[in-house]
Amino acid sequence: MDFCIAGLGGVGGYFGGRLASAYGKSQQHRVSFLCRGEHMTQIKKEGLIVKTLSDTFRAIPHMVSSSPVDIGPVDVIFFAVKGYDLFNMAETVHSLCHDRTLLIPVGNGIDNPHLLEKASLKGVFFNGCVYISAYISAPGEVRQVGGSCKMVAGPLDGRVERYGELESVMKEAGISFELTPHVEEAVWTKFIFMSPMAAITTLVEKTFGEVLSDPYLKQTLRELMEELHKLAQKKNISLPEDIVDRSLAQARSFPSGTRSSMELDYSRGRRVELETFVGAVVHLASSLQVPVPVYDQIYRRLHNKILTSGKERR
Repeated sequence: MDFCIAGLGGVGGYFGGRLASAYGKSQQHRVSFLCRGEHMTQIKKEGLIVKTLSDTFRAIPHMVSSSPVDIGPVDVIFFAVKGYDLFNMAETVHSLCHDRTLLIPVGNGIDNPHLLEKASLKGVFFNGCVYISAYISAPGEVRQVGGSCKMVAGPLDGRVERYGELESVMKEAGISFELTPHVEEAVWTKFIFMSPMAAITTLVEKTFGEVLSDPYLKQTLRELMEELHKLAQKKNISLPEDIVDRSLAQARSFPSGTRSSMELDYSRGRRVELETFVGAVVHLASSLQVPVPVYDQIYRRLHNKILTSGKERR
């Protein structure tokens, strides 16, 4: 199989690194990195260094380029970019795609397949999510600092029996990979925890522990999760009835000083995934005529906060 990892940040670097490390010298499988800048230059020179909690390895892909045309058609594209870059990335990769290319977004968000569809890509639309905390620690180097390093993915039509080779190749590369016919449930289960935590922590600039120890903020967090659960039900996405309690318990399982990625980006003056984590919920709810008053209010407040702070990077 021919793979392209589109975006070599923490997520793309870890999973792409595993694939390239396993198949860098393979005649059967080909792994390419689509990235740019100093990161790309260093990977071309020395390969990608991946530092995990258990090991460190160097990955040498078959191709590293900032141009999809250089890479050519592939069998699988993993889109590992921030939500605000996904559509723009998708618009650039038509030369990578054929009718059977598996298009697998693994970033945060519930509308990722829709963004890929808007770009009119050829291929088979998947959705996916990952459980990892990782970042670029230096040009040509990615460091994993948390998470189970698991990837869950599946086709939107649920017909997983066609894609056994993908599952085998991923697992043989040492990746914890689950091919599921219920990928939307997996994505929404993760999102119902991440989106409310991202929204609240960024709005009030507090840690997980500070939010959970404040009765008002904790109740607001619950209300956001409940609104998401109702939205999932409207879309016929089957989540456990106690998903809100489970998600709150998950939040409590983190160290009290944990900060969400969105709040960290805001505090560092970086562009934030406001539309990915919050705006997409508001827009979907409006289209489905599902009231989400708490999300509506927080979306407006966050939008104003980000604009007036001057921290949004475009």
